[in-house]
Amino acid sequence: MDQTTRDEFRRSEALAYQEHFNYVPKGDNESDGTFAERIAGRLRKDGHVVEAHELTQGCRYDSDDPRRADVTMGLMGAAALARENPRWARDSGDSRS
Repeated sequence: MDQTTRDEFRRSEALAYQEHFNYVPKGDNESDGTFAERIAGRLRKDGHVVEAHELTQGCRYDSDDPRRADVTMGLMGAAALARENPRWARDSGDSRS
């Protein structure tokens, strides 16, 4: 997957999650990347860790994209952090979403 395809994936997925979960819409001066990261943070905070990591990496964990390993590693890291500090799972994410 090239960078353009990855950016389009992140943009379209962020918009879909924003609409589905009724998060704060993309701001006029907010870049697509910042918007996607904000939505990923809110997804993580709301317990949608897989979706948050897919959005951050720009690919699905079960895709053929080589970056799927990054999604898997991110999920393993998130699980470890949440196990070590359960408060991390609740406190991570952007409250503005």
